[in-house]
Amino acid sequence: MKKIIIIVCLILLSFVFTDILLAEEKGNIAVLDFSAKNVSKDDADIIAEFFRSELIKIGKFNVLTRSHIRKIADEQRFQSSGMTDVKNVVKIGKLINAQYVFVGSYSKLDTLFMLNME
Repeated sequence: MKKIIIIVCLILLSFVFTDILLAEEKGNIAVLDFSAKNVSKDDADIIAEFFRSELIKIGKFNVLTRSHIRKIADEQRFQSSGMTDVKNVVKIGKLINAQYVFVGSYSKLDTLFMLNME
């Protein structure tokens, strides 16, 4: 399953970040924890961590650490204020100084596993 996730991540990066991959300056990127739907929260966290790791391996991004994101999140209390909603991702990006912020969900329907990222 890890190989499938890595392939999906790399395909997404090739389409979405072509301009960034060619740029000389590294952009700041954050990957927020993915929500879990019909799977364990640990599984969703692992998938998000795989994605972070692949971004780091590419070497073209400053991938913000989970601890950095959480520290700012705690200070702004965005968990309780609803800022984890997709429509507020721009606000989160500004708070953590990220040009790109990924949010998503990892879910299971019968035997089909799905990864949705925005």
